[in-house]
Formats: sequence, C-alpha cells, structure tokens
Amino acid sequence: MSRPALVPLYLPITASAAAGFFEHARLPPLPVERAALFVVMAQLEQAQSHSHLQVLLRQAQQLFAQQPENGAQTLLQQRLQLADRAPEQIHRQLAGAAITYAPDELMHSQAWRGADGLYDLAFQQACRGSLQPFAIRLAAPSSEPEAEAEPLNARRRPRPQLAIHGTRDQHVVASVISAGDGEHIQVQAYAGTGKTHLIHRMTAVLGTAFTYIAPSQGHLFGFQQAARASGNTVRALHLWGLAHELAQLNAQRLQLGFVPRRISATYPPAEQARILGIPALGAHSPAQVLMICQRIIKRWCHTDSPLLSLREINRDTAGLSGPMAANLLASCEHLWRQMFQRQAVHGHLLSVDIVHLAKWLMVTGAQIPAHFGTLIIDEAHDLQPAWQYLFSRYPGGCVQMGDPNQRLRGKPRPSHGVQQVWMGQSVRIGNGVEHLVNTTLALGGNDPQAQGFAASRSHITARRSYSDPAGLPGEGLRVFGNPDALLDFLLQLTAAQAASVAVLPASARALRQQALGLIDRHRQQQARIAMQWQATAQQLQDAGCSALRQRIEDGFSLAALDALLAASADTDNAALLLGLVEHAKNLEADVVALTPCCFDRSVEQRHYHPARAAYQAMTRARHELWLPGDGMDRLRSTPMPEGY
Repeated sequence: MSRPALVPLYLPITASAAAGFFEHARLPPLPVERAALFVVMAQLEQAQSHSHLQVLLRQAQQLFAQQPENGAQTLLQQRLQLADRAPEQIHRQLAGAAITYAPDELMHSQAWRGADGLYDLAFQQACRGSLQPFAIRLAAPSSEPEAEAEPLNARRRPRPQLAIHGTRDQHVVASVISAGDGEHIQVQAYAGTGKTHLIHRMTAVLGTAFTYIAPSQGHLFGFQQAARASGNTVRALHLWGLAHELAQLNAQRLQLGFVPRRISATYPPAEQARILGIPALGAHSPAQVLMICQRIIKRWCHTDSPLLSLREINRDTAGLSGPMAANLLASCEHLWRQMFQRQAVHGHLLSVDIVHLAKWLMVTGAQIPAHFGTLIIDEAHDLQPAWQYLFSRYPGGCVQMGDPNQRLRGKPRPSHGVQQVWMGQSVRIGNGVEHLVNTTLALGGNDPQAQGFAASRSHITARRSYSDPAGLPGEGLRVFGNPDALLDFLLQLTAAQAASVAVLPASARALRQQALGLIDRHRQQQARIAMQWQATAQQLQDAGCSALRQRIEDGFSLAALDALLAASADTDNAALLLGLVEHAKNLEADVVALTPCCFDRSVEQRHYHPARAAYQAMTRARHELWLPGDGMDRLRSTPMPEGY
C-alpha cells in the first residue's frame, strides 16, 4: 500500500537564519523572514492548514514592515517560550506537519517577492521545482562510408538525444558521460539520487554502445526487469558472467587447454593435501597447512599486491619467520598454481571463487576486450582491487557508479586517473531528514571533499520516533541489524500477522544459516560434545530474543524452520518486508523502520560499519522514516571500527 506524498510548505527563511534566532535571539533583517518566524511559533502553538499559514504570512509581513520595533519585541518575547527546544528539534516538529525552510539560493535571489513586494504564492513552486527537463546530444555513432574510396563523403547517423526530467546533478553526469566518449569516469552518487534511473535512460537511448555490469545476480535481475519493461536492449551481465567470459578468453590466450571457472571442491582437506603433496609444518598437519594457505590466498586476493609475499604470511601468522615462513610461502604459491591447472582426478580437487578468478585474471595480464562498448559498472564502491585493476586497463569508456558510504566493510578505495563527478541531490528522500542523513554520513567518515546530501524539495520525509517496536507500522520495509532479532520477530507473529509479512530472499538464506548454527550448538550441548549453548542462550536473552531461545530449547527442527521461511517468501504481495541491513541496498519504500538492533553493537560485531549501515537503511525511505528515540545517541556513542 503506497502512501501519498506530503507536499511541503516552504517558509521564506533559511534554516541557518531560523537557527540563529531560536538559538541566539538573532533577528533576521527582512520583514518576510520575521513573518516566517512568527508563523513557525504560531504553528508550534496550534497546528494550522498550509493555506491559512500562507495568509497569516502575508499579513504578518505587512505588520513587521510597518511596525519593526514592536514586531521585534513580540518575536523575542514569543521565543522565550521555546527556550528549551533546540533548532533541530523545532525543524523536526515542523517537518512532521510538512513544513520546512526555504533553500538558501532562493532566499538570496528573493524568489519569494511578488509584484507588490510581498510574499507570493508562486514561491512554493519555485522551491519544489528541483526536477527540470533537459536534453543532451549523446556521442555520435561511427561513420558509415558508402565507399571506402570516399571517406570524406561518409554518411553519419544523427546523434541520439537523451531527454529526461531530472535534477541538475543528473544533467551534469549525463553531460560528462556523453562528452567523455572513451574516458574513464567515476560517479559518486548518494543513495536515492536517481543514478539507476539515469543508467536506464542513457542505455535505452544508446543501448548497443553500453554494457551494464551488476555486482550480483540479484542486482542484474532487477535491472533486467526494468529494462524489459521499457524496451531497453542494453547488454547486461553480472561480475560472475564477466569473469567467466574473460577466463575463457584468457585461457585461449595462455593456451591452457581448459577454462578456469567457479567450482566447489569435492575432496576433504586431508585428501587435497595428500594429492598436492603439501608437507606438514611444525605442529601443523598437511591438512592444517593447506587450510592456512587457503586463508592466506583469500586474504591476498582482496589486496592490490600482484605477488604472494612474506608480508602476506606475516599478516596471517604473527611471529612466524625464517625457514618456517619461507616454507609456508612456498606451499601457498604451489597451491595457487594448482588452483588454475587441470587436475587428473575425478570431481573437483580445489575450490575457486570469484575473488580467486579475478585475481588470476589480474596477475596473468588479462584484458577486457573493447567490443563491450562503454562499461557502466554499478555498485562500484564494492569492487575488489583485482576488478578495479582490470577495469582501469579497459581500452574503451568506463563509468563506475557507486556510493562509498554504502561500503559496509573495509575502507572505500580511492581511484586515480579518472574524472570524478558527484550526485548529491536526492529524488527519493524528501525534506525532513536531510540533517539526519548528513549527520550519519559524518559519523561514517564521509569524504570531506564530497558535496553534502540534499533532500528532494518536492515532498516531505517525516522522521518518526518510537520507544516500543510494537507500535511500528505494519507496512513498508523494516530493517534489522542482526539475524537473531529478525528470527525472534518472525517466531512471535500470529498466523494473521504472518500472512502480510515477507522476508527478503537474501535475508531468508542468512536466517536459515544462523538458525542451523543455533540448533547445532544446542544439540552439541545435549550430547555433551560442546558446552557453548548456555553462553549463547544468555546472549539471546540479553538481546531480547527470548522467543528464539525458547524455540531452540524446545527442539526447533529443520522442517519447522523451512516452513517458517516458506510462509514468509511472497515478497510481491506482502504489506511488510523484513530484511537485514546488508540486504536493504537498492530497495525503497514509502515507510521504512529501523529496529533497535540497527543501533546496538550487533552490527559492529558482524563486522559492518555501524554508521554506514544506518545510512544505507535510512535512505530507503520516501515518506516516513521510523527510528528508536535514542537511536542516534546510541550510534554516536558506538566506537567506529578502525581501518574503515
């Protein structure tokens, strides 16, 4: 069920001027600004309609112009009644009634002024009009000569035109991409700024010249659905598909005789070590050495280093040096080589993941062929160094689009030698939570060179606070910071409630894995194999997950777990979607609620950056954003992880 957008009323005063008055009793100079302050205090005393407030605004402006001294005294006297409220609190109260302050540039240009010098109703449209029509001539296609002997007479197709109703940021980015044919461009776009919409529009106009690359099958599915609906014929694939295509070309170039691909090993570690001749090392058996090597290789694949070195060994095995470290490095190098050689065994001897495949492509000098056209890479902030290297060597145009503030793990990696453009104007999130989003970005370590996040002026996104999650709306998107809390919530639903609820597919898979771990831990306790369940049970109880604890102890079966998840799988028809914070990316909803566990230590304990996780979740909202009353205070007090 969609909620109607709240159309805002813009008062002719800037947020900084209003804050100066409420915090420091600093009176603005213009009668219209003083009238706006009068309207604010009248609204806070008793809620009134937008039309009545605009009439009051014009009347007050005339009075403040005629009697400036008396008007000033009246305002200062009324201000005393609000001495206990911070400017941000006042702004939030106004936003709850779909009232906000005017943009700075429109106040500076006196866009509020009508022909009679008073406040004009047309000011509202000027404030809301952040979307404007624009048209761009895209890069011309190749010439089509009628005869090779007369190249100067070659016919050229007309340059296609992109027409779009969008923000100035979208206009700038489209212009840069069009003008930079063959260039490498990095687009840093905040959540909700319309980059995906822009990609669809550009590729629809010039589809055959682009290849869209998604980070996962889920992203690709969503893009292809939208592309089919609009008749967009652009070529699209995800990183797995690109990796396998490049592996095939690279294998031919290297004359390997087979094509490396993603596979899962069918042999246990001890047998793998025996077949490969991995020796024991000190107190470690061959199987243990092999598993240490696999961990070192995986870590190395997440770096930009082209060679395995003792640095990687020392990083993973503190204190190991001398011949022992050299022998371990030799085993790692041997294992790496064997991962990309044909093995004379049945089944699959060694596992190869996408990070291995990308690293192999990088270190063997693979190159992406130019026939892909201009590459449009989505969610580029999550690219591993090997992919960044491969894309940097691409001979054609390459546009990397992403939001480094949505990188939940690790530190965003800077790109060098590329043109950078920013998209900061949201089309999803309206006035009312702009300060909240920018505060969260600052906590997340946003690039100080980046432009600030700007809310859409066309509607209000109301910030709602709650103390009891039971009072949250039963619609929209509800985001959880850890799987235990989400499982506990599902177990407490009645049959009637469960009928209108669904879990995001990726979150459902994570829940199943988490529940299986808890079930296994409880069984081991019962069989006296391990005694960890009591500590786990206490942690669940302390986290408020008593329903989950009780269900596990009562004998939660795999069949019951699968039945629970199957009953919550209809994401197309559910009124309320439930999901973990890491799976909220690329979603949007009229109503979004962040549960308390989005602001406790559980997010950090799962190795996610707490502030970036909160930013990613809260920027899914269009019209209402629900947060725990103490959520931001808890987020500010949470130590931010190092190396992020």
